Amino acid sequence: MSIEVRWEEMRWNDEAPDQPAESHVLAVVSDKYSLVERFLVAFRVAEFPYLRFISHETVTIFHQQHIPQLLQELEALCEQDHEPEVEKHLHAVLDLVRGAQGSENTLIAFRAC
Repeated sequence: MSIEVRWEEMRWNDEAPDQPAESHVLAVVSDKYSLVERFLVAFRVAEFPYLRFISHETVTIFHQQHIPQLLQELEALCEQDHEPEVEKHLHAVLDLVRGAQGSENTLIAFRAC
């Protein structure tokens, strides 16, 4: 199963502030070859509390307050040995999450496809 990683921005309508915000995709790391699942599957342990709970069936969202911990876990995961294509994809995900850090009204979504 592939898991896209999306950087999304929530936009509110100033004319209808009581309505839910709309999500707009700013960037995507697509997962045509199910590489995200390959680097997540072996890490369902306590040392990666955020990564171990990423759903392989739905969507898992990380808001700005979660991104620093998500970055730490992705960086630690990058220090481990992976197959070359998995490592390249993992770094692409890490770069996307780094880009999203600190951006107001944005989030990271791991979305099963």
